[in-house]
Amino acid sequence: MVNTEDTKDETKPLVASTASGSTAGGASGGDDSGSTTSSTDYYDWDEDTGEYEVENQLASRPVRRVNNSQISDLATEKGFEFETGDEATEAEKQELDPSAGNYWTREQMMKHLETCPKPEANPEMGDDCDIYDERIKYMKEVVKDGVYKRFMRRGAGAAVMENQAVLYNLNAFLEGQDEPFDSTWLRGRPNLHRLNYDTVLPGVCRALLTMRRGERSEFVVRPHLAYLEMGCPPRIPENATILYIIEVIRVFEEGTLSALDAMTFDERSQVPFETIVGLCDDERKSANAYFKAERFREAAFRYRRAIRVLEDLTFASEEENRRSNELLLKLYVNIGNAYNKLSKPLSAIGNCKKALAIDPQCAKAVYQLGLAKMSNADYETAQRLLRQAHQMKPKDQAVSDALTRLDHMMNGERRAKEEMYRKMGSVFVSKK
Repeated sequence: MVNTEDTKDETKPLVASTASGSTAGGASGGDDSGSTTSSTDYYDWDEDTGEYEVENQLASRPVRRVNNSQISDLATEKGFEFETGDEATEAEKQELDPSAGNYWTREQMMKHLETCPKPEANPEMGDDCDIYDERIKYMKEVVKDGVYKRFMRRGAGAAVMENQAVLYNLNAFLEGQDEPFDSTWLRGRPNLHRLNYDTVLPGVCRALLTMRRGERSEFVVRPHLAYLEMGCPPRIPENATILYIIEVIRVFEEGTLSALDAMTFDERSQVPFETIVGLCDDERKSANAYFKAERFREAAFRYRRAIRVLEDLTFASEEENRRSNELLLKLYVNIGNAYNKLSKPLSAIGNCKKALAIDPQCAKAVYQLGLAKMSNADYETAQRLLRQAHQMKPKDQAVSDALTRLDHMMNGERRAKEEMYRKMGSVFVSKK
């Protein structure tokens, strides 16, 4: 049988590695998620690992600008010419945001707001709990006249450090308001930030540096460490003191693929090639374990993250390029298999084509591409590909079974067409 997932003797414990995309807590305080979706679409609590399973892209990075000397290099006789990157295909859009186009009903929104973490009332405060100047009297001062803290749930492990990547949820409230003006819980997309690189509000950064994994705490942040005197109209007024509820989901240590993924391009260029390939291969093995457990969404997420790191690499030699392609070939085939299991044929087709660009004679890639084409109702192409895979692996029972299924589907479609034409013809005869 064609072994479409290279999991032989490589199964590792299911390790929950996470990444995220959102800019809550950043300088703008806005939501660039692009859609409002249920949190269960993006992360679930994994009872096996005791951690969140998060399927998201990394938080957005600051825009890099060219200097004056670089601008002059862009000029031509016709002036300045710029090229835009290719637009994302429908498969890529589906892969990046599987819930695009889905919206919450009013009832769903109200239910989520009820369960979303809110500032807790303290009996000692009495009726003054909504007045932040009174609330801070019962909180610990973290930064003098700037940040105040109160534990809601204590965490474990060492405190967060500036050079670490942190995955966290955040709700932000204005004084006198019951609903947050910014919430990763509502977006269903926790933040992943490198505190010494990403654009994070100073008050939020100071707050995170006092926290530990699993901790949930409440912070009051003064304007000079939040949105300054001007605020961010119309959402955030001038001189606004902000109350944050922050929960640290995970802290990524150095030496993991998540930490590597959160590095800047310059930092990643200093990491040895052997280290990067090793981390990506470990991620592949972890994904294989999820695949064997039939947790295909989690497997696809891990395959995709390893692919993204390898595709961004630059190589010092042909040997490095060869080894990278060797690993990418396995990843492309495996993620194509996972997408077929998830009934995402467009994503499977794209990755299988990348695998065949590396090795046109890869029987696994041809087989998975044939399955994806069959799922996408392109029966003629599927038949050609599956017959090609059968020629490569004539004794493979999985390929033979797929050809049999395809034959039944094509015969069924042919009979349906014949019946439709017969009915159309009978209508014309009756009219005469």
